[in-house]
Amino acid sequence: MDQDRITQIIQFFIQELEKSGLQVNPVILFGSYSTGTATDQSDIDIAIVSDKFQGCEFSKRFHMLGKHIVKTVQKYHIPFDVIPLTKEEYNNEQSIRMEFIRGGIIMHPDTICFSHPDPAEA
Repeated sequence: MDQDRITQIIQFFIQELEKSGLQVNPVILFGSYSTGTATDQSDIDIAIVSDKFQGCEFSKRFHMLGKHIVKTVQKYHIPFDVIPLTKEEYNNEQSIRMEFIRGGIIMHPDTICFSHPDPAEA
């Protein structure tokens, strides 16, 4: 799948979130699609950072995202994996998962920036 198609899918997902009042900044593409190693079996891996997740358990965060993930998967027929984070978690968590996420690509409906995301600047 080419970069334009990935961008289109992520833009759709972000726009659906924003329609429901969930502002996210940044959205980070990580994993095989960000490194150019995706295969036909690969899913799209993204992390989304939002102030709306502050004080919410992960189960509630996934509940907030669920219908938007389903809508995106149904429209584009590709597996889609989303990790919801607060800015604090993004900035402070020390884990291999966060190393992958921080090394990803910032995605936004209007721009793509191939750099390390910094939610503190958002």
